[in-house]
Amino acid sequence: MDNPVRQGVADTDAPEAAGAGAAGSGAADIIAMVSAILENMPDDRESLHMLATAYMKIGDDVRAAGAFARLGDVLIRDQDADAAAGVLEKLEALKRGAPEAAQAAGRLAKFLNRVPVAADKTAQAAAAAGAQPPSLAIDAARRRAVLADEMDLLWDLQQQGLITEAQYAGVVRDLTELTSSDSVTTISALHGLSFRSFPGLDALLVQLGAKASTPVISLGGFDLQPAIFRALPLDYLTFQGVIPFERMGGEYLVAILHPFSPRLRKEVVAALGCPCHFFLTPPAEFDVALEVVKNRYKAEEEKK
Repeated sequence: MDNPVRQGVADTDAPEAAGAGAAGSGAADIIAMVSAILENMPDDRESLHMLATAYMKIGDDVRAAGAFARLGDVLIRDQDADAAAGVLEKLEALKRGAPEAAQAAGRLAKFLNRVPVAADKTAQAAAAAGAQPPSLAIDAARRRAVLADEMDLLWDLQQQGLITEAQYAGVVRDLTELTSSDSVTTISALHGLSFRSFPGLDALLVQLGAKASTPVISLGGFDLQPAIFRALPLDYLTFQGVIPFERMGGEYLVAILHPFSPRLRKEVVAALGCPCHFFLTPPAEFDVALEVVKNRYKAEEEKK
């Protein structure tokens, strides 16, 4: 059975995508993609936020308000006052173009009046804004950190019976050898399994993505632009297995090869300086996308 999430990028007949077609393929692809995700995970918070943001980008305030309203109801259910405050601001701004936003804003306002928001939220935001971005150099410390993340993932897969001991040992050996060299190449457990022709890799990706709330995405539907992916150094993109592939409303969409690494997510958010939405991409598709990135990186450097 085909993965509906990965099909969603090319599904331009999706109802939500129809209104975005005239505004450009980038927004239409994102709307179609997250619509497909929401068919399977209707309460996925990141997908609802991206859908609303995409509609705002193309000027469809009514549908944006509808998506934010759905997100607001999920946040009320989850008792997430911090996130609800941000959605309330969006709905308040949409009232003029979408009067129905007022009802959803009212529900959130009522919720926030009875749930205390963290008192130090402003201080936390100020501290984050003033924090120094992390070093992204491919040094010995990074090589150790990335290898540790990937070995942890392999160990978990082996303990869950998703890979055999022989497969585990083989990929661990491959990654250890790659990491110990001075070259900059992608260090990834899933990449290693793909290299060894692991059967059922697509099914494993969907399973891991669902567990990590990180949808699987095909990068083939996106025109990778230097203005987006050059926000991170090429060596970092290559070694870490990460590609920012789109930007929506001041937030990045980022493809990764490790769905469970909190270090990676925190590092990318800090380096980009804004919220990010993460997606798991098949290793073979990552390799194709990375070649595009390398060629366009080189072309940009030659312009200087």
